[in-house]
Amino acid sequence: MLLVSLLGLLQLYAQDDSNDEKKVFENLTEEQQELLKTQRDAIKENRESFKATLTDEQRALLTDVSLTKDERRQALLQSLSEEQKTVLSNNRELIRGNRAEIRNTITTEQRQQFRTAVRNARNTENRREIRQRIRERRRARRNRGN
Repeated sequence: MLLVSLLGLLQLYAQDDSNDEKKVFENLTEEQQELLKTQRDAIKENRESFKATLTDEQRALLTDVSLTKDERRQALLQSLSEEQKTVLSNNRELIRGNRAEIRNTITTEQRQQFRTAVRNARNTENRREIRQRIRERRRARRNRGN
């Protein structure tokens, strides 16, 4: 749970241009920073390789506004080939391994600092604005990709 919060916090900061990336990583050792960067790059690469395997019909499912988000997800999952399912499964396993690896490197003090940062992020008044900015950026990115 802590790792998920840590990764979510790092992603929130990474997507918010007003925050300096150094603030996020100031409590991590250089090795931990490099580990996170390497893992983040691997996840991005795997995501892109999965996207490259999608058929036109599957892409259409993802952009079908007549379906809810959950319905689009379910329809996509049902349309996946065995090879695509294997890629997704491998990606999930990679992420689980990454979580364990990071969890083993974080000190008790770092865990407490991350918990405090997550708590503070949840309690900020501008949290809604940050989330809205993130949504807008994601939409813009998706529209550029189409």
